[in-house]
Amino acid sequence: MTTNDPIVSEVRTARDKHAAQFGYDLKEIFRDIKEKQKASGRKYVQYPSRPAIATTITTERGMMQIAEFYHKALIVNVTHSVREGRSVYDATRFAWSLNPLRAENAEIILARCGHEIIEAFVAFRWIDATRENFPDLWDQLDGMPVVGRYPKDRYGFEGREADDDIRNLYVGKRVPDKYIGQNPIRYIKC
Repeated sequence: MTTNDPIVSEVRTARDKHAAQFGYDLKEIFRDIKEKQKASGRKYVQYPSRPAIATTITTERGMMQIAEFYHKALIVNVTHSVREGRSVYDATRFAWSLNPLRAENAEIILARCGHEIIEAFVAFRWIDATRENFPDLWDQLDGMPVVGRYPKDRYGFEGREADDDIRNLYVGKRVPDKYIGQNPIRYIKC
């Protein structure tokens, strides 16, 4: 529903008259407005243009797309654990100092190695990272120098690899720089 507002009609008539002078050529209309601004002697505020947000980045391996997050996610840095020979799943799921309530809120758990997301998992449940709950993983750690690093306030999850539609959204993509830091755990939207 449109109403006939006299002020709106006056503005539209003036705009149409001005545009007609330049054959409705937007570049010419813009040039004329800029000249009138300059001639007026008034000071106009000009904001700097915003930088474009990159969606891809060039790495030593070529172009890599930057991940966009559509889910509540927990990102786990598994770089060192994977280098020590642990599977990506075990490195991602075992013995993290984290907020279990926020972890339970995550829809997906993303494993990152460096800046790259290397796998996506779904957690069925988060539990204390004790020898009773993860005997196979504790057995792998026996005799390794990392055993002493696991106090009892750490957690792990039981889960599975995410479905392909989820994995396709994240795996092989770069974690945005704002989520990279000292803490190996990052919460996204949870």
